[in-house]
Amino acid sequence: MSPDTGRFVVAEVRAVHREQRAEETAARARADALTRAAEERAAKEKDRIETERRRIEAEREKAAAKEKARHLSFGQSCT
Repeated sequence: MSPDTGRFVVAEVRAVHREQRAEETAARARADALTRAAEERAAKEKDRIETERRRIEAEREKAAAKEKARHLSFGQSCT
C-alpha cells in the first residue's frame, strides 16, 4: 500500500467516524427533545388533574355549607 493510499484510508475512516458521531449527537438531541415534550405534557396533565380535583373539592365544601345552613335554618324555624 502506498503512503498516499494509507493517508486516504485514514482520512476516510476519520470522516466515517465524524459522520457517526454527528448522527449519534443528532439522535441524542431528538431523544432529549422527545423526552422534554413528554415531560411537559405530563406536567400539564398533572396540573389539569390537580385543578379539577380542587374544583370538585370546592364544590363539595360549598354543597356541605349549603346543606348545613339549610339544616340550621330549618331547626330555627321549627322552634
